[in-house]
Amino acid sequence: DSRGGSGGLGVISAGDKAGWHVITPFNVENGPRILINRGWIPRDAKDVNKRLDGQINGPIEIIGILRHSEETSSLTPPNKVESDTWYSRDIDALSTKLSTEKIFLDLDYESGRY
Repeated sequence: DSRGGSGGLGVISAGDKAGWHVITPFNVENGPRILINRGWIPRDAKDVNKRLDGQINGPIEIIGILRHSEETSSLTPPNKVESDTWYSRDIDALSTKLSTEKIFLDLDYESGRY
């Protein structure tokens, strides 16, 4: 169920453009609430009201790749949990913040088009 709620945003760049990965909770039918990476958006689309076409209600089928937390280096800024700005994939912190199980999927191309 795509009505998992709001999520965090991770900073990333694509070519010469900076933007965000949209991470949202997802309610699996008869299963857990998990984290999904819905894909990249440009920095100026951070406000959900600027991307209403991407908001889904009701059941959908998704396919994704299971991911682990990322290792970071001294060059990686710390995640800003309070403002939902994440510089690395910290599944423990994300799942705590968004009240999900510690399961994180990167959606495949077709699933990410929703």
